[in-house]
Amino acid sequence: MGSAVWTWGPVFVMAILVFFPGALVSISAALGVRCIFRALVGFPCPGCGVIRSLTALAHGDFAQAWLMNPAGLIVAIVLASQFLVGLLVQLGLVPFESRLRQALWGDTLVAQSLLVVWCARVLHLLPLS
Repeated sequence: MGSAVWTWGPVFVMAILVFFPGALVSISAALGVRCIFRALVGFPCPGCGVIRSLTALAHGDFAQAWLMNPAGLIVAIVLASQFLVGLLVQLGLVPFESRLRQALWGDTLVAQSLLVVWCARVLHLLPLS
């Protein structure tokens, strides 16, 4: 049971990330603001532009993906690696412990890259997307 949660958990998280930002966009459009976090706090959220970055990557536009949010490239690599390792665990080709190590490593890398890009944007070292 535990390994199934860790293996299929990222799939459910990805599904939420795909559908939930759409709801946020609808809410922000209804309120007349582009970003709810920015409207409330006054500066962009750490993940600002990640969905647009992933969309640009899906279309093969690496330059646009970098402009939207450089951390989006890291997010895409981590999501792909988590999916691959989860699949290999389900097929019994790698041990479950590999999935746990990879998940912790990937989550840490994503959090750090989002934090670095966010700090650079708040300090006006990187342009806003």
